[in-house]
Amino acid sequence: MADKASQDQAGWVVRVTTPELLSGDAPAPAIWDVAIPDSNEAVNEVSERIRAIDERVEAVQELSASTIRAFGLKRGQAKQRL
Repeated sequence: MADKASQDQAGWVVRVTTPELLSGDAPAPAIWDVAIPDSNEAVNEVSERIRAIDERVEAVQELSASTIRAFGLKRGQAKQRL
C-alpha cells in the first residue's frame, strides 16, 4: 500500500537554470509550481513554456494536493514564482 505522502502528491516545483547562471553570471534560477503529478511531464510543460534550449530544467520537490490548492492551481497548470 502506498503511503499518504505519495497519495497526496499532486505536482512539482520545477527549477530552471540558465547557462549564465551555471557559470555564475546570472540571477537566481526561475522557480515554477506545476500541478502535474508526473515529474517528467512537469519538466516538459515548463520546458515548452519557456522554449528551453540551453537551460537546465529539473523537478526538484514534490508538491502536495493541498499545496497546489493553496497556490490556486488547477491540474495541468504551471505558474512561475515571482
